[in-house]
Amino acid sequence: MSIYNNHEEYAEKIGCTLEQAERICAHYLKLHEDAVESSTCPECGGVLYYESSDAEYSSECWVECEGCDFTDDAEKYPALHFGYDFDVLLWFSTMPTEEREREIRDWQGLIAMEIANMEGTKVV
Repeated sequence: MSIYNNHEEYAEKIGCTLEQAERICAHYLKLHEDAVESSTCPECGGVLYYESSDAEYSSECWVECEGCDFTDDAEKYPALHFGYDFDVLLWFSTMPTEEREREIRDWQGLIAMEIANMEGTKVV
């Protein structure tokens, strides 16, 4: 079980309201769910991996299953490549309070901005 399954613990850890924690946790749990779903091979049920060319100046990418050698265009599996997001709030919460306050003057404003970015809305 991750911290995203426990809204109260998350709220306490980063210093936000329970409602904010619920919204943030829902975002990260959904990202994880999408990434897990995208990583399942449609042929054998194995695990798909994101691969890319080692050639310099190449942006060729694909997904590949190590179980059955299934391959497909990576663009069909965006959650596999972009599915995990970095939780900057949780990262900042691990800093000593003095250091965090030096880096971020408006902690609650940052929380509101991060939620707005996750939900594709504007900060009010």
